[in-house]
Amino acid sequence: MAPPRPLLRFDQVRQLDTFDTTSDEEQFARGRYFNAACLASDSVGDFIRITGNKVAGVYQVSKVDILNATTMPCIGIITSKSASTSCFVQTFGIIAAVGLVAGTRYWVGSDSQIAAVHPTPGPGEIVVAQVVGVALDSTELLLRPEYQAHKLRG
Repeated sequence: MAPPRPLLRFDQVRQLDTFDTTSDEEQFARGRYFNAACLASDSVGDFIRITGNKVAGVYQVSKVDILNATTMPCIGIITSKSASTSCFVQTFGIIAAVGLVAGTRYWVGSDSQIAAVHPTPGPGEIVVAQVVGVALDSTELLLRPEYQAHKLRG
């Protein structure tokens, strides 16, 4: 009996954290990465949301705020900025981070960045808790935002 045929050739396998928008990889990357217009106050590492329809073919985004439910849920993270109001967004996949603990869930923090601690509302506050991924090791987070964010009351 012949051995089973492999499902994929090695050259057909793509790495999760690479892309090239000038080749066939563009279709692979579509939806996972995109350019967007953001606010000058938005920073690399901020979790973002879509704020409206595209303008001149460009997505409109701004950072989320766990104290304001209308700004949640996050759909991705700003990975770079080419200008004060132009950013590059990643919606899922592997991102670099520091100080992570492998296997631990991470959340949107009160500063709109990665947080190791589940948000806790203060007295009379409402916060929105959203898991954004799981650490693969101490320097890599598997970004996979859960769109089912939960309101917590203090």
